[in-house]
Amino acid sequence: MALSSQRILHGDKSIGSFFPPGANTVWLLTGPDGGPLPTANSIQQAQKLAHYIHIQHIAQLSSEFTHWWLLNATINVTAPSSHIRAQVVQGLRSGDHPMISIRSGSSGHVLVAYDVEDDGTAAGAFFIYVYDPNIEFQGLENAQATAHRDREGFTDANGVDGGSRIHVRANGHWSFPNFQPAWEGGLDTLVVVPYNIVPVTPTMPISLKGLTTFIFGSNAKTTQITDEAGRRLLTPEGHTNTDPSTALPNATRFAPLEGPSTNSDIYLLGGDGPYTQTVTGVNGGNYSHALFSNFGAIQVETSTSKGSADQISWRQATAGLVFRANDKPKQITARIFTSAEDESQRTFVLRTTSSRTGEIVAFDSSRESVSYEHNGLPTQYSFSVGWAGRQGAPVMFVSPTLKANFGDKVFLQPQSWEHLDTQPVQLLVLHADGTQERQLLTNQTVYGSRIRIEELTATEYGKGRRLLRVRSAVENIPTGSTLFISWNVLKDGASVARHVTVVPAGEIKPGHRFDDWLADFEGGGSFKFIGTVSIITPGDILNSNSVSKEQILYLK
Repeated sequence: MALSSQRILHGDKSIGSFFPPGANTVWLLTGPDGGPLPTANSIQQAQKLAHYIHIQHIAQLSSEFTHWWLLNATINVTAPSSHIRAQVVQGLRSGDHPMISIRSGSSGHVLVAYDVEDDGTAAGAFFIYVYDPNIEFQGLENAQATAHRDREGFTDANGVDGGSRIHVRANGHWSFPNFQPAWEGGLDTLVVVPYNIVPVTPTMPISLKGLTTFIFGSNAKTTQITDEAGRRLLTPEGHTNTDPSTALPNATRFAPLEGPSTNSDIYLLGGDGPYTQTVTGVNGGNYSHALFSNFGAIQVETSTSKGSADQISWRQATAGLVFRANDKPKQITARIFTSAEDESQRTFVLRTTSSRTGEIVAFDSSRESVSYEHNGLPTQYSFSVGWAGRQGAPVMFVSPTLKANFGDKVFLQPQSWEHLDTQPVQLLVLHADGTQERQLLTNQTVYGSRIRIEELTATEYGKGRRLLRVRSAVENIPTGSTLFISWNVLKDGASVARHVTVVPAGEIKPGHRFDDWLADFEGGGSFKFIGTVSIITPGDILNSNSVSKEQILYLK
């Protein structure tokens, strides 16, 4: 809501985009009033504002915002309170209303500053008056000064802060009383964000220069992050380490800006690493670790128990990780998502058993092959690799169950990434005793769906218009699958008309189907009509099953 207000204030979003027509202040705009959130197919007039506010959440994990947060949160570890005041005052004097992003533990919130006032009781202390989007404006505030004062902020006779203002003290701590209990923290948990930091079209986090790490689930939490020099991000109590001789540089904790009770576990790391993150069990159960950077993403899923500490290591430039289970051996699923030089997306999924000595898995620098090193007791493992490019549907290769001994180094190389579904994968295993073993693996994927294109037809439909029909039959559709029907018309080898229709998951009915497209293309003579029906099935890796048919058409 804070960013949406700023967008309208600065003219980057027209107030006329929302209901009702003619509104000249945000107070007059109409929200959904309990209606359903908008869908991709229908956004009712009164829901447009809620939808716009909702999608602004994306900006908090943009490259621009997280870079700014990381830079300033690390500066604020040692900066005086006057540094915060100077940033706010500079923004206000330049006509900006800077956003104030605050964090309390694993929760975050963002407010809009509109004034600064001296404390009056302590040198160097001050108040930042803020618009808090959690507190709606009341008409009573226009008529009663006391109602507005209570909302805006004041200190009662006992010296207790109240209302919507942040109290920044000279000792480098702040408090905000609008939450119960009040939020407070050091200056590394308060960041001033000028409006121009986040562009109208933000850059998504996959382009981060640096690392963003998440722990999902309430069964585990981050208890430490270190680099190869042994520098630490956290104190034993879980606070930011401010000792300059041991503190991890260019690193900070982050929280989604949604108010209390988010239970997030997010860290921003600006260096190359390598870093080691210790994840300790809070309860028995499962947790998921995710890491985003400009090389792609990593995800690890495994189980934990109370007090059990796993270690996950990675570095910025490498699409890979080291996982050590500091408990009894346990099953893990590791996923690596990355891009190759041809901009195709490549995925590797490993299912294996890890122990204290650790598993190492990574793509090579060219993203053409993958290596896996097993350092535990003999175990069984399996893997999947996937490819998706600008041309062609995504394909997947599933390995058979394989065996790994202690010290085995496994190297796998697909003969063709683009044709994983039909081409084998070469496997080279270097054993700890110096011997080696080569295998040529065949795809174990079982395609559940069956597709058959029965006929392609074209009917003249007026000058330059033709009704192109794909008659097909689909059976055994896996749950969650999406159906794609595409038409491509070529003349002398060049495409003159092309179209794709998507049938979303849940709307595909098995059996015969007729899919029509009214195409516009000039000229007559001989044309090649290519019809394709594809089923895309989600999972660890997107999988597809496609059938195409060609028909020569003679058109007037």
